Amino acid sequence: MFKKTDENKSYFTTTVDLTIHLILALVLAAFFYWLTGRWVWPILGIAGGILIDIDHFVDYFNHYGLKFVFSDFYCQNYGVSGKRYVFLHSWEIIILLWLISRWVLWITPIVTGMTIHLLADYIFHQHMHFIYFSLIYRWYHKFEVTEKGA
Repeated sequence: MFKKTDENKSYFTTTVDLTIHLILALVLAAFFYWLTGRWVWPILGIAGGILIDIDHFVDYFNHYGLKFVFSDFYCQNYGVSGKRYVFLHSWEIIILLWLISRWVLWITPIVTGMTIHLLADYIFHQHMHFIYFSLIYRWYHKFEVTEKGA
């Protein structure tokens, strides 16, 4: 019989989260293909929308060291460390990349994907306050999880 646990909830939540990000990245890719008729921007848009999550590895390795166990990473068990770095999940990085994209056009699809990802995180993770997605805020609080985010 299937036993309900926090880990099962984490698997479900993470799977839903990743599915939402994948669907949004694919819709963005379709839009970019329609807009440009080429595959470069769609691929860069998907990369920006999905690969932004690579920053979760910093949190994982900070908590566990160099040992890697997929289930611990997937369930985000490293969140119990009390620290969250996720450098790419920040309004400041997004704004900086939007500014750079005015001169370096190929950054536009990447930052568009990242922006959609970050907005989806903010919308679907209601327990996280808008300010928690600020790198400056997290830095000021020494990257410790506060009442504004978890």
